[in-house]
Amino acid sequence: NLPRKSGQEVLYYLRHTKKFADAPVLILTSSDSASDREETRKLGAQRYFRKPSGYAEFIKIGELVMELLKEQKPRES
Repeated sequence: NLPRKSGQEVLYYLRHTKKFADAPVLILTSSDSASDREETRKLGAQRYFRKPSGYAEFIKIGELVMELLKEQKPRES
């Protein structure tokens, strides 16, 4: 539900751009569609999280971001 482009279009662009091809991606969406989940997985998203309705669920976003960061390989200079 982004203006002008879908999240999947943005993810496709990221994965086909040298600078961001390996960037960790967490999809934060209002969609609970199985096809959306599958498509973003195919495009290379590491996590898919449905937007929370309450505070306790919202806190989980931080946990997911921390997991993604821990999984990343150190970049070579």
